[in-house]
Amino acid sequence: MKMLSRKNLAKATALLIPFAAGLLLFVSTADKSPSLRRNSDPTRRRLFGMGSLNFFDPKSVDLKDAGTFYSKIYDDKWKVELFERLDRVRAMCGGLCAINTAQQVAATARYGARGDSINTNGANFPTVRMDVNCPNMLTMSEADAGDTTVPYPPPEELNEYYSLNGAIPLELKKRWTDIYLEGEALVNVWSKELIDSQIEAAGKGTLEGSYKYIVACMIDKLRRHLDLKGKSVLVIGSERPWVEVICLYLGAAKVTTLEYGKIETDHPQLQTMVPEEFRRRAAEGTLEQFDGILSHSSLEHSGLGRYGDALNPWGDIIAAARGWCVTKEDGFMVLGLPTGKDKIHFNANRVYGKIRWPLVAANWYQIDGADHRDTEFLEGEQKLEGDNGCGGGQIFIFRKAAEMIPIEGA
Repeated sequence: MKMLSRKNLAKATALLIPFAAGLLLFVSTADKSPSLRRNSDPTRRRLFGMGSLNFFDPKSVDLKDAGTFYSKIYDDKWKVELFERLDRVRAMCGGLCAINTAQQVAATARYGARGDSINTNGANFPTVRMDVNCPNMLTMSEADAGDTTVPYPPPEELNEYYSLNGAIPLELKKRWTDIYLEGEALVNVWSKELIDSQIEAAGKGTLEGSYKYIVACMIDKLRRHLDLKGKSVLVIGSERPWVEVICLYLGAAKVTTLEYGKIETDHPQLQTMVPEEFRRRAAEGTLEQFDGILSHSSLEHSGLGRYGDALNPWGDIIAAARGWCVTKEDGFMVLGLPTGKDKIHFNANRVYGKIRWPLVAANWYQIDGADHRDTEFLEGEQKLEGDNGCGGGQIFIFRKAAEMIPIEGA
C-alpha cells in the first residue's frame, strides 16, 4: 500500500476540514427539522422496561407517525405529566409494580403461611410474596391523583402495563363517567337512624346490597371464616353502607370507611375518611392498625379513570397493599372482585383470573378455597346466583402472610 507523503497528507487534511465543517453544519440544521424534533420529544419515547424506572428512556425512540400514535383528546403536556407521575408511583411502589408479565407473577408466587400448605388451605391460587415499603405506599399522593377528563381510550404506551405485556386482554367497549373523586359519595349521609334500621334489616334478612344474593352470601362467609366480634375493620370503597352494616351486625366494635367521595355520619361506631386524610394520618403516625379490611366491588375500578381517578395500571394492587400495611399481624382481608378469565373492560372494570388475583392479593394467603370452583377462573366473568363465590363479584377471604413456604423446587 502506498503511503501518503507528509506534503500530500497536509493537502488531504486541508481538503477534509471544510468538508467536516459542512457536515457538522448539516447535522446541526437537520436536527432542527420537524421530523427529528418530533422524535426527540420525550412524549415520543417508549415506556420504561424492567430495568428502568424512566418512562422517557432516551435510548429508545419510537418513530411511529404522530397521527397513529396519539388520540386527539390528548396533548403532550397531559401525557408528560401523567407519565412522570406514574414514574414516581412505580418507584415508590417498588417490586409489586415492577411485575409486568404472567411469568413474573408465577416466579414470585409462594404457597401458604408458616405451618400451612396449599392442600390445607385449598387455595385457588398461590400468594405473590413481595417486600412493601409501607411508609411510601401509605403516603404517596400520586396514587390518589384525580383526572376529571376521564381519558378514553388510555394512551397506547400504557397498554402493556395494564395488560401485563398482553397476558390480560384489554377491551374498549364503553366510556363510563361516574365522577365523584373528592366530591360526595352516592349516599353521602349515613345517619345513626339509617344505620340502625339497616342493622335491623340485616337481622331480618331484608338488607339490600349491590347485587342480588350478595348480603346473605357475605354474612354466611364471614360467619364461617371469621369472628368479627369486637374487631376494628377498614372498608375500602363504599357507595352505600351495606358492607359496614353487615360488619356491625356481626359484632364489629368499629368500622372505618375509606372512600373517594366525602361521607358524613353521626353513628358512634362508624368513621369515614377520604384519601387525603388517610395519607395525612399515615404520615403523622396516627392511623390505627386494623384487625382486618373488607372491600367489595371497588378495587377493580382503581386506576381506570371511570370515577375521576387518574390512570394508574397498578391502582388495584396499591389499594390492596395499603390495606396490608394497616392490618395487624394475622389480620384478614375480605375482597370481592369480578372473577373469571383475566380481562380489562376499559374503563368499566377488571375481571380477575389466575394472573391478576395473585397480584392484587400479594402478601395475603387465601383461606376459603373450598368455597370456590377452579372453573371460576377458566370461564367468562361469573354471574353466579346463590353460590359461595357470591354472585356478580366473587368474595375471597385471606389472612395476612408473614413468612411463606416456597413453592417446591423454588
